[in-house]
Amino acid sequence: MSIIQKSILLLLTGLSLISYEIAAQRNKPVKLSLADQIILVSNFSDLNNHLEKEVLSFDQLLKNKVRGFIIRLILDTDSAKVKMVIPNREIISLSATLSGLQKFLDNNPGEVITLFLDYNFPFFYLESEFKNNQLFNRIFVLGDDGNWPVTNNMALKGHQLICFNIQRNQDSPPGFYHIWDYAVEPHFSVAIDPEFHGSFLKGKPSNPFMFFNGFNLPRDTAGMEMPFLKMHINENPFLISHLINLWKKTGKKPNFIVRNQYHPVIEGIIFNLNSHKSIGGNVTYNLQPLSNVSWQGTNHGFSSGHYSFPFLAGEDVFLTPVKPGFRFIPEKISIENVENNIIQNFIALPLDLNHNLAAYYPFENNFKDMGSAKNNGQNNGVTFVNDPERGYVACFKDETFLKIASAEELGIYNNDFTVSAWIKTVEPPFERGDVSILGSEEAIYRQGLHLQLRNSKPYFGFYANDLTGNSEISHNEWVHIVWRYTKNTGEQAIFINGRADKVSYKHPSFMGRSTIFVGKSIGMHNYMNGFIDDLAIWKRPLGNEEIWKLYQEVLPLIQPTSSQLTGYFFLLVLLPALIFFGYIIWIKFIRIRFQKNNKQIQYLQVTYNEKNIPDSNCIRLFGEFQVFDRDGNDISAQFTPKVRQLFIVILLYSIKSRRGVSSDEINQMLWFGHTKKNATNNRGVNMSKLRQVLQLFDGIRVDNQTENWSFSMNRNVLFCDYCEVQTLLKNKSLMTNQAILANFFSLVERGPLLMDSEEPWLDEFKGFMSSEVIDTLLKYSTYLKPDNESETILRICDRIFLSDPFSEEALEIKILTLLKNNQANQAKYTYQWFCENYEKAFDIQYNRPFDQFAEKQDNKN
Repeated sequence: MSIIQKSILLLLTGLSLISYEIAAQRNKPVKLSLADQIILVSNFSDLNNHLEKEVLSFDQLLKNKVRGFIIRLILDTDSAKVKMVIPNREIISLSATLSGLQKFLDNNPGEVITLFLDYNFPFFYLESEFKNNQLFNRIFVLGDDGNWPVTNNMALKGHQLICFNIQRNQDSPPGFYHIWDYAVEPHFSVAIDPEFHGSFLKGKPSNPFMFFNGFNLPRDTAGMEMPFLKMHINENPFLISHLINLWKKTGKKPNFIVRNQYHPVIEGIIFNLNSHKSIGGNVTYNLQPLSNVSWQGTNHGFSSGHYSFPFLAGEDVFLTPVKPGFRFIPEKISIENVENNIIQNFIALPLDLNHNLAAYYPFENNFKDMGSAKNNGQNNGVTFVNDPERGYVACFKDETFLKIASAEELGIYNNDFTVSAWIKTVEPPFERGDVSILGSEEAIYRQGLHLQLRNSKPYFGFYANDLTGNSEISHNEWVHIVWRYTKNTGEQAIFINGRADKVSYKHPSFMGRSTIFVGKSIGMHNYMNGFIDDLAIWKRPLGNEEIWKLYQEVLPLIQPTSSQLTGYFFLLVLLPALIFFGYIIWIKFIRIRFQKNNKQIQYLQVTYNEKNIPDSNCIRLFGEFQVFDRDGNDISAQFTPKVRQLFIVILLYSIKSRRGVSSDEINQMLWFGHTKKNATNNRGVNMSKLRQVLQLFDGIRVDNQTENWSFSMNRNVLFCDYCEVQTLLKNKSLMTNQAILANFFSLVERGPLLMDSEEPWLDEFKGFMSSEVIDTLLKYSTYLKPDNESETILRICDRIFLSDPFSEEALEIKILTLLKNNQANQAKYTYQWFCENYEKAFDIQYNRPFDQFAEKQDNKN
């Protein structure tokens, strides 16, 4: 038997084993985790219940199978007790409610109750309430794997309470989770079949739970009656149909259904939803969930890596996952007359960049199509020039253009497609409204293709079925543009320099069949005036990662020859087989773990005012390192640890000195102990990565002169809180101008400089900044009046404690301010917190009694 035959046999064996594994998955009994439950939640508070208010008591709701409660809590500072604000806005004791809850759980050991807690005071008080009612040890705490188990298993282990915080409370321990880190809330819709394109009102699409609050909204401003106000299942199927369709669209079961007022019909709705069978599982790439998957077949929806879709018993189920840039194993499933729930996992494999490449014109001093179809261009006056950045490129001016092939031959007609090109225009934008890159001549609805610049912005047109981009394209600069159409979702998307610029859905496909031209479109005087390089067309939508790599030019587009394919045969056969076997081993023996670090905050909770902080093109070094690109996206995670260190080193030294930091200094700080060659290589690799990330910002670039590295920054464009603070510290009016001090405080309130970084070379910067901040804030506090500016004073003290938890000046100011405002219990709590930290740190007791503070305040009064 030849090697090729053996390879094919190995591949077929792998496929057989996977088919066996898939069949085994479908026959497994399905156990419902919390993400597969549907729970009725009572809005047992005064939050958002303007018209409907709950009239039943907490105990009555428990008897009516309500298993979730939204509760608003406040702190009675006089008694240091936690109170509840119930629907009629009456304030009652939380302890009495928890006592009743404890009795219910004792009498119903198999039940699990979910609480959604809205509070804004130190967790210490809430913890006491739970412990006093023997409930604290019943609270479920996520394991290291981050998975939510079957609720029956929770109850068997005595974990009968699940607690979510509605507000983000920094001092909450494990077991009290911010709801929008784990759930999503869909956009409100009165449509029986709501549209969904992958985004939610709150929460990330990858979060496991759906929080549905849509039945609580009153009539709209026009007085129209919402279709769900009539609670009658038989006469008003909207209630059920809306939720089922939402489930189908999002791939998420409506786990928490919130009602302001209990109605027995809601039990029938939940019973009906639970009567539906479901198909669910995971879509993974490299053993990690794959986000933003769209589906064809039974449900035309979007989902995250974990999905669930409903169907009626006896239905035929057809399901095909789709995501640009990937293929799937299995490619699709088709099951007839299904009676049971199904678990079905899919593995995603990246497509080769050449897959379905319809045409590729590198313009290397000719018009040849280097793709397999060989649609060579027919020239009409286009010339070539040797560009200093890109080599030979096609030059278009006046009325020159290139004729290539028909839309059908290129795979654009009624199909997915992607067009990519490097362009450089040579005229100011105002001289010509439309500048065509690729298109056809028809001016007919959905038959006139025009991929172009319109008024200097990228434009994606099928004629009267178009999309305008966001970015303004500068002339005389090379820009990479991609136009992507996805038929399954009707998505038109424009990418500029590897990043999505504008995305829109529900666009019907392009239906033109005629000839496609390069450099002109739709029969108007909108010819290209400039240069085009590396024009490529695909008969499929490229994935986001593929487009990024295309912009970075790290993957070749030239198709391999037949002789090369012979050499690649073994890789093409053996690699998929190895992936198949690896999948079987992993799926059987390894649980995928998603670890979430829950940091214990040892300081008092800090809130801060960010009115003067921009939300885009922004670098924030005070508190945790955080950066936002020019579009307002938080891209902090794109800075790998070494790239982040390199960025911070150059930034801090650029501000400290005009010369910046030398290569040798960088090597010593970041690659101490490495050989000079190894350190230099590492620096070069990470510097290249840093330059790529900096392309997401405006107003900053890396400069290198005589082996010294620095940043050139336009501070009118790019915001950096550290730069602003350094400027204010040099302002002679800082200590005498209350407005400047207030601005200074808004910049530093998030926390100490780079509080999540501990590198030794940072100590010099951190130490200096810490002392400057403390001195400045202590001065600021003297300008404020405890009577009407107490909140700001308290925030200043809490910020000082973040830099120096043993600051006696801050302790005295905070306690006196609290006493001045009749908050004696909070003052005692602050004093107790300080004493405990002091004793732990120095192993001696703090020697100033609390009474001295009280006496000092009495003397002031």
